[in-house]
Amino acid sequence: MLDFDISGADSEISNQVIETIGSFIGNGMEEELKARRVRQSDKGQVFKYVKEWLSERIQEPIPPKTEIDWVSLGESFFWVGRFNLSWLLLDWLHNIPFDKAIDGLPVSILADVVYGLSVGCPSFFEEWMTHNRSEIIRRLRQQGRIMAIEDDDKKVTAHFIVGFEPSGEFGPAIQERINASTDRFHEETIIRINLMRKLLPDRQLFASQGYGHRIIPEDTPWDSTQKTGIDKKNLSPTWLISVNSTFRGLAEKEFRPEAWSEYAEMIVSLRRNIADALQQVFCGLENYFPSREAQQIMGTYVNESNWYKCHSLLNHSPFLPKCTLDEWGFVDESMSKVGANEFKTRVAEKSLAISRRRPFLEALSEYSGNLSNFFTQAPGVMVLNPILGRGCHNETEREQVRKTAEEKGIKRNFGALSALNLGEVLKALPRMQMEFDRLLGPFIDETELKDLKHHEQKLYRELWDIWYVFVVQPEKYTQSIKSLTTWTHDTLAEMRRGLQRECRKLSDNRGTVRIVSERLSWVERPALWITVNSKDVFKPFEVLEKMVASLRKSMERVPDILRRQYVADFYWPTVVIVPLVQGKSLSGTAWKWSLLSILYNEELRWWQLAPQPVPQDALAKLNIALWDDPRLEPGERLLTSYGELTAYISHIADFLRLPQEMLDKQGTAILQEYLDGIKGSINRACQSLLDSISVIANAISESKERMENHPFLISTAQELAGLLGAILPSADSEKIFRLDLAGFGEWSKQLAKANEKIMKIYLSWISDMISNR
Repeated sequence: MLDFDISGADSEISNQVIETIGSFIGNGMEEELKARRVRQSDKGQVFKYVKEWLSERIQEPIPPKTEIDWVSLGESFFWVGRFNLSWLLLDWLHNIPFDKAIDGLPVSILADVVYGLSVGCPSFFEEWMTHNRSEIIRRLRQQGRIMAIEDDDKKVTAHFIVGFEPSGEFGPAIQERINASTDRFHEETIIRINLMRKLLPDRQLFASQGYGHRIIPEDTPWDSTQKTGIDKKNLSPTWLISVNSTFRGLAEKEFRPEAWSEYAEMIVSLRRNIADALQQVFCGLENYFPSREAQQIMGTYVNESNWYKCHSLLNHSPFLPKCTLDEWGFVDESMSKVGANEFKTRVAEKSLAISRRRPFLEALSEYSGNLSNFFTQAPGVMVLNPILGRGCHNETEREQVRKTAEEKGIKRNFGALSALNLGEVLKALPRMQMEFDRLLGPFIDETELKDLKHHEQKLYRELWDIWYVFVVQPEKYTQSIKSLTTWTHDTLAEMRRGLQRECRKLSDNRGTVRIVSERLSWVERPALWITVNSKDVFKPFEVLEKMVASLRKSMERVPDILRRQYVADFYWPTVVIVPLVQGKSLSGTAWKWSLLSILYNEELRWWQLAPQPVPQDALAKLNIALWDDPRLEPGERLLTSYGELTAYISHIADFLRLPQEMLDKQGTAILQEYLDGIKGSINRACQSLLDSISVIANAISESKERMENHPFLISTAQELAGLLGAILPSADSEKIFRLDLAGFGEWSKQLAKANEKIMKIYLSWISDMISNR
């Protein structure tokens, strides 16, 4: 086990790896691994030549002129300090315009310079920082839209604005990184954390809190912008990490297969080995439940040596073949999407090759990561649960066994965690198989691959069923093994029958409610699709609350709450209600809900009533056409602009979460500058809403003489009365844009209350247009 931290980025991590492996395997493995590491060459020799080269630089450098000069200066200072070289920095630094750099450089480059200076010349840095700290913080706040910053000399906390949309305030390269992230809010936060770590390197902890992204008031308590304090030891500079990455890339090259065909065979071999190991677990459980003896599954049915070999393979999946990588080790599959892009000028073709394979690599990583967790937790469960289920006679005995097991490292939550992780494997399996087929399928015999896929699907499904029972009811005794391997299928069938009955109850002569698909995904997640097809536009909205009750009722037919949750998460994690009028969709939208949130919330929240655009491919697969009638446009525009305006105002209202006493002069200016920047978007959304109201009002005015033929317009006219007062805080537009934060908070509440009125106008308008075609 090599000490792979060549640069010393984290002196503790490589030792922790050995301790973890040693504690897991036991039998003196930790000491053996340490003995092997002693034989490793001195990693300091990696820097021998660069040290010699840097130490020979005795001529005073020319002051930097370009941005790349400044970047190089910061990195040079860093390595000089890192290597403890004797440069005459104190004699040279007076010619370098550091003070001008504070406002003259991009903040990311300034951060590199400041950090490099702190390492390369600490004495100069301390004095310079004393005079310039406030200016550096000012620049950081301005660039990072940080409304308030707390600094107690140990921890720095940034309270920053999360823009309504990404605005590229840190430049195109960093914006690309944000765009590539699956969690934009987390990525924007970490960017600011890293900047603080470099610009304020004499602080120990770095924390943050974002504002403006909690548009939904009752949203999940989890907030990825909130960091309570990240230690600077966990924020190693890229200069160190990149050395380790290059070392790893070069070292791993010798272990890579030569060609894609060889790589494909290695992945198939891994899948077979895993399936064999899990088949042994299944066989063990098949023999466990019909027996009244406390049979040990691990070691009796499951080959321990093969099990741990599989576990090791899962943690070290086969490397991509050599032909996909650059010869210098700059780009490999472990790099992030953006990390690869940083080298695109030098290794563009290889970077592109990696990006094309990334969907498979991500699918394989998700699959193998959850499997690895299961392989970690399952042995303890296979040792403990037979004793709990067959060897104990009461809860007192079982509790004593659990305590003894914990002393030996078998945690009592291993059972629940193993079931959870095996369930995640079951969910990740289809994507892994699909991406494997796309990338590597041509290298494997078609029949062989088809058989493997079928075997995996059947085995994993049945194993999860029986494993769940083993975890939850180890005392269960039965001769009917089939009942243990089909309960999720039976549970789903029962839920489906119940929901179909409920759908029939909701159907009448005005419209039908029915399940149209359980296989079609919504953005790679399984979904239950239900259409409400009616003669008029009101029916779908009328049945929404009833639909929620029907979903709950059909789910509650399964009394076991935990089983109900698992089945819902496996097969129907998302419920999509598609409103149709005379067989066609008005705007290609639907209500999309998390089934679990529906089950455990008493009523629909306002944001769950907002329709979402259905992916075009989904509409095509469901054979749903759209209404094509330009007269519907004012109603659609009314709904869209209302939603957009509500989102903007709720975005601003979220800034109220920042204690107003924390806003100093600069913070107030930063917030005002941001609000001025989005004023145009708010104005356009507001004007669009007013224009749609005006179009509808004019149409009603023109139809007054024949209103008896337009009963729905009568309803529209009634709802229009007082609408402006319901959606606007003032009739004077100038007063609107002079609102303070508290005023925006009240406006947000006002718009939320107007939702029902807007929906009635929309439905009445659409109904009139359709009934008078």
